[in-house]
Amino acid sequence: MVTFSLSEELDKFRGAENEDDFVRALSLISVLLLSSRDRRDFSTRDGATTIGDHLVRLCLEQSTVVDKWSISRAFGFSLSKGAIDEVVRYLIISITHAALDINMAQQLCSMNLAQVMFDEFIESQPQQDNDVAKQPARMEGCSLRVIALEALRNLMYHEREQPQLSNEALDSLWQILLGPHADEGEIEKQLSCDILTNLAFHNPRASHATKERLSLLLSILLHEDAHGNPLSSAQPTELLQAALVDLACNLSRDTEYSILFICALEEHKPRSRLSTSSIAFLTLWAKSTTDYGLRASLEAWTRNLAWSDVSTKVCVQKLSASSFVERFIFHDDQTL
Repeated sequence: MVTFSLSEELDKFRGAENEDDFVRALSLISVLLLSSRDRRDFSTRDGATTIGDHLVRLCLEQSTVVDKWSISRAFGFSLSKGAIDEVVRYLIISITHAALDINMAQQLCSMNLAQVMFDEFIESQPQQDNDVAKQPARMEGCSLRVIALEALRNLMYHEREQPQLSNEALDSLWQILLGPHADEGEIEKQLSCDILTNLAFHNPRASHATKERLSLLLSILLHEDAHGNPLSSAQPTELLQAALVDLACNLSRDTEYSILFICALEEHKPRSRLSTSSIAFLTLWAKSTTDYGLRASLEAWTRNLAWSDVSTKVCVQKLSASSFVERFIFHDDQTL
């Protein structure tokens, strides 16, 4: 049986003198990085810096040419258009897998790689969709934009107080997630949500959330506007709902965001639950759903909202979440 060594492939990648050897070594690196044991060795040999530097160099070179993504000489030999397509994808996939290691994620972020990938492969992608000659081709079944979003999700997972993305980039992520006329598929919305969730986990304010965005997030989650009317868009799947709740849960670690969510929940509750508090409504929803992932997310969000001890308003919500009230007030609701 043929076996491959990540260290050997890294050496071959660094020493490649033609596109075939270069692409082959990189493709194997992207797969071998799935092994946690191999990732540790890759990290000690500055592998993350190597793949990150290659992507940055390639993007810098392509930003100076007229016919982008048609040919490259950034690494001392020529890469054809087909090879560039493969190299870009394998580099981003390698970054996605390398970022599972906290040390390598920090190294990659220190290179401003998150912003580079966003500008080149996420923000610019919709404008380039009709210009096939100026963008890397689509990988069958998976767009380059999705691959780049997956890489950003992993990069944003490590702890850092300041976001690695500009406010403009964060605005675009919110637009992908919440935009009323966005053409993005659910996978892109979910990945954008995951990126914001990871940012909010370490610092809720780093997500660049606003009152309007929190209200719209809740509208999409409940699939109705503030007046209780169903939205015209398709109802989100339970997978996307769980992602939205996870984002809301992390944002609710911030006192102001928590209050904004509670106020928005008061407006968005179904008419059949007008007499039920916001926390009680979420508790009942968690109990009624059959999706265990969504249930766990709703329960976590309920706890974060219930223990935001900032006002009498929230203290009332705490009481609504208590077992005493659940036993003596929710009993009648359960018979409906």
